[in-house]
Amino acid sequence: WIAYAKSSAEAHGFRLSESAVSCWDTPIVAQPNSKYTERDIESRMNRYVREGFVTDIWVWAEQEADGDYLLYIGYA
Repeated sequence: WIAYAKSSAEAHGFRLSESAVSCWDTPIVAQPNSKYTERDIESRMNRYVREGFVTDIWVWAEQEADGDYLLYIGYA
């Protein structure tokens, strides 16, 4: 999902920058076979486009104890 989110960010015109980690919204719960993760990533990217102040994106994940991942989309 990290690769997908980064690709989506670039497709929406954002730059990928490892320094864009200070601000993020609620993380997206990402399961390997979730049918909603793609929708949630696209929704987040579309919102950032509408808001107009986001230029840089970075994506990372943290694994939870239950095996799911929290997908963080940082922005600047």
